[in-house]
Amino acid sequence: MKKLTIQVGDFKNHLFYYHKLKLIIKMSLQKYLKIKSFFIALAIVAIFIGCQREYLKISEPDKETTITANDPIVDLLLKVALKDGSFDNIIDRCNEISIKFPYSVKIKNEILEITSKKDAESVKAEYFQVRNSINIVYPVTIVFSDYTEIIISNTGELRKIQNQYNTTIEDDDIECIDFIYPVEIALYDTVYQELVMMDVGGDRDLYNVFKEMNNTIAEIEYPILMESSDGNTATIENNMELENVINEGANTGCDEEDDIVSSSGSTPYHE
Repeated sequence: MKKLTIQVGDFKNHLFYYHKLKLIIKMSLQKYLKIKSFFIALAIVAIFIGCQREYLKISEPDKETTITANDPIVDLLLKVALKDGSFDNIIDRCNEISIKFPYSVKIKNEILEITSKKDAESVKAEYFQVRNSINIVYPVTIVFSDYTEIIISNTGELRKIQNQYNTTIEDDDIECIDFIYPVEIALYDTVYQELVMMDVGGDRDLYNVFKEMNNTIAEIEYPILMESSDGNTATIENNMELENVINEGANTGCDEEDDIVSSSGSTPYHE
């Protein structure tokens, strides 16, 4: 067997190259990590810039689908969304308000529980001839057309409300056209740059969305459906179509029982 002999000088040279190679590998690894970190940071910046570009797109609204506070369509939407108080006029004799369920009325010696719109309409159908004998059992909660509520405790407080609002035949709400819910609306806050998606499920929700539009851009997700008082439906594709359909509904002249049944005949409403 041939013996392998290594000189001390050769060993030192090998050791020197070993450490040099180790240093090269270490430096290469550090350089790789720096490059990797750079690309990660670059990706984050790219994502951030992309998000900012999305906000820039929102901040330049498309008038076909977006709505801002000063747009005339906002007033129309609010009028469609107002709460119609005419269905219980036989009881409270005021279009501006309705009485919050449940409550009771006394007709002669009979107490009736009113728990739904259908119950209130039944009172008109069955007790119209004795309407002056319908008495509300107080206290009750009154709901105004803008969905605010107060509690009243007697007939005197109710009459103050009647005297305030029963001054004209026409009320503000547009009753002949209604949204078929749900309606999806995107809301963008221009101050905080926040985007929120809302599924609007009824008139009250819609009213609350559009009553405070400061620093907000709303975008309705079209198409949406609307229904007229005669049962016909319309598919709406953009803001212009929506505005036209609401205006047509406002001009049809339907009042959905906006008559006030007055015992004194002092109001300008008809029976």
